[in-house]
Amino acid sequence: MYRLSILILTLAVAACQPTTSVQQQQRDFICQSLIEGYLKASGQQNFELWQKSDVQDTVIPQRLFSYQSGSTRTTLIGETALKKLQFVCWNNTQHFAIALHDQNAQPRSALLTVQIHLPQTKDKWQAAVPKTQ
Repeated sequence: MYRLSILILTLAVAACQPTTSVQQQQRDFICQSLIEGYLKASGQQNFELWQKSDVQDTVIPQRLFSYQSGSTRTTLIGETALKKLQFVCWNNTQHFAIALHDQNAQPRSALLTVQIHLPQTKDKWQAAVPKTQ
Protein backbone atom coordinates (compact mmCIF):
# COMPACT_ATOMS: atom_id res chain seq x y z
CA MET A 1 0.00 0.00 0.00
CA TYR A 2 2.87 2.36 0.87
CA ARG A 3 4.56 1.73 -2.49
CA LEU A 4 1.30 2.29 -4.34
CA SER A 5 0.76 5.65 -2.65
CA ILE A 6 4.37 6.66 -3.44
CA LEU A 7 3.85 5.66 -7.08
CA ILE A 8 0.62 7.65 -7.34
CA LEU A 9 2.24 10.68 -5.70
CA THR A 10 5.22 10.45 -8.07
CA LEU A 11 2.96 10.25 -11.12
CA ALA A 12 0.90 13.21 -9.90
CA VAL A 13 4.01 15.35 -9.41
CA ALA A 14 5.40 14.31 -12.79
CA ALA A 15 2.13 15.27 -14.47
CA CYS A 16 2.41 18.80 -13.05
CA GLN A 17 5.84 19.40 -14.59
CA PRO A 18 5.96 21.45 -17.81
CA THR A 19 6.55 19.30 -20.84
CA THR A 20 9.03 21.56 -22.59
CA SER A 21 11.14 19.56 -24.98
CA VAL A 22 14.90 19.74 -25.00
CA GLN A 23 14.80 21.39 -28.41
CA GLN A 24 12.38 24.07 -27.18
CA GLN A 25 14.62 24.74 -24.19
CA GLN A 26 17.60 25.11 -26.54
CA ARG A 27 15.67 27.51 -28.80
CA ASP A 28 14.54 29.57 -25.81
CA PHE A 29 18.11 29.74 -24.49
CA ILE A 30 19.43 30.93 -27.86
CA CYS A 31 16.65 33.51 -28.22
CA GLN A 32 17.17 34.84 -24.70
CA SER A 33 20.91 35.08 -25.30
CA LEU A 34 20.38 37.04 -28.51
CA ILE A 35 17.90 39.39 -26.84
CA GLU A 36 20.05 39.97 -23.78
CA GLY A 37 23.09 40.52 -26.00
CA TYR A 38 21.15 43.11 -27.98
CA LEU A 39 19.97 44.81 -24.77
CA LYS A 40 23.51 44.90 -23.41
CA ALA A 41 24.95 46.25 -26.66
CA SER A 42 22.30 48.99 -26.76
CA GLY A 43 22.94 49.98 -23.13
CA GLN A 44 19.67 48.64 -21.75
CA GLN A 45 20.98 46.05 -19.27
CA ASN A 46 18.31 46.89 -16.71
CA PHE A 47 15.65 44.87 -18.57
CA GLU A 48 14.82 41.40 -17.25
CA LEU A 49 12.81 38.57 -18.75
CA TRP A 50 9.26 38.77 -17.51
CA GLN A 51 7.25 36.37 -19.66
CA LYS A 52 7.51 34.21 -22.76
CA SER A 53 4.77 32.77 -24.91
CA ASP A 54 4.04 31.46 -28.39
CA VAL A 55 2.90 33.87 -31.08
CA GLN A 56 -0.31 32.67 -32.69
CA ASP A 57 -1.36 32.96 -36.33
CA THR A 58 2.08 32.95 -37.89
CA VAL A 59 3.45 30.80 -40.69
CA ILE A 60 6.87 30.42 -39.07
CA PRO A 61 6.69 29.39 -35.38
CA GLN A 62 7.63 32.38 -33.24
CA ARG A 63 8.08 33.02 -29.53
CA LEU A 64 7.29 36.29 -27.79
CA PHE A 65 9.71 37.36 -25.06
CA SER A 66 8.50 40.17 -22.80
CA TYR A 67 11.10 42.11 -20.84
CA GLN A 68 10.44 44.75 -18.25
CA SER A 69 12.53 47.38 -16.60
CA GLY A 70 12.09 49.25 -13.39
CA SER A 71 12.43 48.41 -9.74
CA THR A 72 11.61 49.89 -6.39
CA ARG A 73 14.91 51.74 -6.45
CA THR A 74 14.25 53.49 -9.76
CA THR A 75 10.69 54.30 -8.77
CA LEU A 76 11.80 55.87 -5.48
CA ILE A 77 14.34 58.19 -7.07
CA GLY A 78 11.80 59.45 -9.58
CA GLU A 79 12.97 57.83 -12.80
CA THR A 80 10.47 56.36 -15.22
CA ALA A 81 8.62 53.62 -13.41
CA LEU A 82 8.09 50.51 -15.48
CA LYS A 83 9.08 50.02 -19.12
CA LYS A 84 8.29 47.00 -21.23
CA LEU A 85 9.92 45.69 -24.38
CA GLN A 86 8.66 42.76 -26.40
CA PHE A 87 10.82 40.77 -28.76
CA VAL A 88 9.84 38.12 -31.25
CA CYS A 89 12.25 35.29 -31.93
CA TRP A 90 11.95 32.84 -34.78
CA ASN A 91 14.09 30.20 -36.33
CA ASN A 92 14.16 28.42 -39.64
CA THR A 93 16.22 25.24 -39.32
CA GLN A 94 19.31 26.63 -37.54
CA HIS A 95 18.91 30.30 -38.45
CA PHE A 96 17.70 32.42 -35.51
CA ALA A 97 16.48 36.02 -35.62
CA ILE A 98 15.02 38.53 -33.18
CA ALA A 99 12.93 41.64 -33.79
CA LEU A 100 11.04 44.12 -31.68
CA HIS A 101 7.40 43.06 -31.48
CA ASP A 102 4.97 45.33 -33.25
CA GLN A 103 1.61 43.85 -34.16
CA ASN A 104 1.18 46.26 -37.07
CA ALA A 105 4.57 45.69 -38.68
CA GLN A 106 4.53 42.68 -40.99
CA PRO A 107 7.04 41.50 -42.11
CA ARG A 108 9.35 42.28 -39.23
CA SER A 109 12.85 43.50 -39.84
CA ALA A 110 15.36 41.52 -37.81
CA LEU A 111 17.53 43.32 -35.27
CA LEU A 112 19.94 40.44 -34.97
CA THR A 113 20.39 37.13 -36.78
CA VAL A 114 22.68 34.19 -36.19
CA GLN A 115 23.38 30.83 -37.83
CA ILE A 116 23.90 28.01 -35.30
CA HIS A 117 24.45 24.32 -35.88
CA LEU A 118 22.80 22.34 -33.10
CA PRO A 119 23.21 18.61 -32.69
CA GLN A 120 20.06 16.68 -33.52
CA THR A 121 18.65 15.33 -30.29
CA LYS A 122 15.52 13.43 -29.56
CA ASP A 123 13.73 13.47 -26.27
CA LYS A 124 14.16 10.12 -24.57
CA TRP A 125 11.80 8.72 -22.00
CA GLN A 126 13.03 6.20 -19.51
CA ALA A 127 11.06 4.37 -16.92
CA ALA A 128 12.40 2.16 -14.17
CA VAL A 129 10.50 -0.15 -11.93
CA PRO A 130 12.15 -0.96 -8.61
CA LYS A 131 12.83 -4.65 -8.07
CA THR A 132 10.89 -6.29 -5.30
CA GLN A 133 12.60 -8.87 -3.20
